[in-house]
Amino acid sequence: MSGAPAGAVERPRDDGLVFVLTRTHAVVVLGSVVLAATVLLPMLERLAAVAFLGAGMGIVFLARDRLSAFAGDATLFMLPPLVAILSAVTSLHPQETLWFGGQYAVSALVFYALVLSVPPLVAMRMASLAICLGLVMSLLYGEYHHVGHTGEIAFVGIFTSKNNYSLIVGVLVVLGAGQCAAGGPIGRAMGLAFVAIGFAFLVGGRSLGAIVAASAAVGLAVLFLGTRMFNRSVIGPTILFATTLALAIGIWIAAEFHLIASRMVDLGRDPTLTGRTVLWDLAWRSFLERPLLGVGYRGYFVPHYPPAAEVLAFFHMPPDAAWHHHNAFFDILAGTGLLGVTAHALLLGRILLLFGRGIAREALGAVDTGIVAVFAYLALRSALEVDFTGEYALGLFLYALVHATLARRTSTGVASTRGN
Repeated sequence: MSGAPAGAVERPRDDGLVFVLTRTHAVVVLGSVVLAATVLLPMLERLAAVAFLGAGMGIVFLARDRLSAFAGDATLFMLPPLVAILSAVTSLHPQETLWFGGQYAVSALVFYALVLSVPPLVAMRMASLAICLGLVMSLLYGEYHHVGHTGEIAFVGIFTSKNNYSLIVGVLVVLGAGQCAAGGPIGRAMGLAFVAIGFAFLVGGRSLGAIVAASAAVGLAVLFLGTRMFNRSVIGPTILFATTLALAIGIWIAAEFHLIASRMVDLGRDPTLTGRTVLWDLAWRSFLERPLLGVGYRGYFVPHYPPAAEVLAFFHMPPDAAWHHHNAFFDILAGTGLLGVTAHALLLGRILLLFGRGIAREALGAVDTGIVAVFAYLALRSALEVDFTGEYALGLFLYALVHATLARRTSTGVASTRGN
């Protein structure tokens, strides 16, 4: 018989430390697998894809209530990949479009479920550690890549191409900057380490464009941090001014391109931006042929497709190389036409609206500096690369991180002071 009084509830014995695996813990574990697979995909290939899909389906199951709570924003984020699948109707290669479009849609759903389920700061740290793993593997098994159309020899590690290498290393810089603003003393130390490592690898890889994009993104993030620290929302007018200035410069360049080109030749630079203008012209002609849904998501640069092989040969690339139009807008326009552009415009408009609403309601705090840096980095790179419209792509994860974080912040209307 117990000596406890009648009716009393006996306390359980404390047998030591007990670890309880919560849903958040499970998502962090599965998310780490997803992000590691994303970074290591060029090295592990099918094994990484299987790991991504297996862990990703677990995340979607665990996050089903979160996806339901943010059904509108989740649906909007899924709209571009759904249009990508639909573009099989007019695709030059319908089977490839369906295959890659399906993987694009699954990747988008997994990434969005992941970032809805963990605090943004946790997501940034997970991604940073995954990138560091990829860089360690690059030092052990890294390779150099001969860029045929420029003649340079670039370190690409395990990432197969200079463009993919520069994206991933630049991401480490902007995520590190975000962690400096959001974390405590240890978090800031980790963030500074990520920034330093990222810039060191960018310099080592001779990625001038990525260095400029990452630096500019961090600069804009610092400006945003200043407005949060001093509680003054000058970021809105700054963005408006910068956008107006960019439009003015763009119109001037379009009107006076021959002057710009001749000046670049005098400086010993390639006036076609290492051949990108050739690809942009090709994208425009593809759009004119099939304006509604384009030539299909991933429907042009199919391995050994004769017209694509000719373009690849011009750039000294093998006929089975994975390739795109080196500009996010032109790639979307060529691949998915007006419907694709509309879908992406709706998503981008929603993100900008959430940014404005978050600033106006003081729902965005200093902790969200990393979101600003990430968005700026993707926006800057979109002029010359295609980072956020591919399956298993780290750029797609970042796009989901921005959109989902803003949706969560503005749903509460309270500025965050911690990384949650």
